[in-house]
Amino acid sequence: MAITRVVESELLDNLDPRDPEAIRSRKDLRLINWLMGNQIWFLCCLRNLLPSGVVRLVEIGAGDGELSAAIHRRYPSMPLTAMDLQSRPADLRGEFSWIQGNLFDLLPRISADVLLGGMIIHHFSDNQLGMLGSRLNNFRAIFVCEPCRSRLSMLLARLMWPLVGRVTRHDMPASIRAGFRRGELARLLKLGPQWEIRETIDWRGSIRFAAVRR
Repeated sequence: MAITRVVESELLDNLDPRDPEAIRSRKDLRLINWLMGNQIWFLCCLRNLLPSGVVRLVEIGAGDGELSAAIHRRYPSMPLTAMDLQSRPADLRGEFSWIQGNLFDLLPRISADVLLGGMIIHHFSDNQLGMLGSRLNNFRAIFVCEPCRSRLSMLLARLMWPLVGRVTRHDMPASIRAGFRRGELARLLKLGPQWEIRETIDWRGSIRFAAVRR
């Protein structure tokens, strides 16, 4: 039986960034993203766009800025803006922009070609995803990596428990329950036929979604 999509509050979202449990959880997330190969996938997506010329990037839900920093190291000439509800981490290196605020308010004012999102949009309800999709009309490409909502993902999360802290042990299954199955993202974002959609499901628990304007 398929797991029904349910969006629920995650503990990390309600912790002060300076809280030791929040710091531990962000460390856990870096480990999880490394094990899942998510950063490598984003870098490969961008490499394929390079022949098209200068590409302006925006990362939503940048968190601790690890993905944006990695992209900036690899492609320092690419204009890059990181966006998050939290302020820019004090120890984050890299000469790229950081905007603090609500992405639904900020996106219409952002001038960029490519939108990136790593493990962020599963936080949004179906209605909010429809609102997000209506703000993507100016982008040439969208690359997001999200939890795959499956029993295998739940099993893999359980196997990670000895390696992660209390907050992550709660938030991992919550993220998976709010994640996606093949075909859902394009429908929920209400992307029309002008987008070429490519989706892959990685055995390590992620669904990788690429939409490129035709």
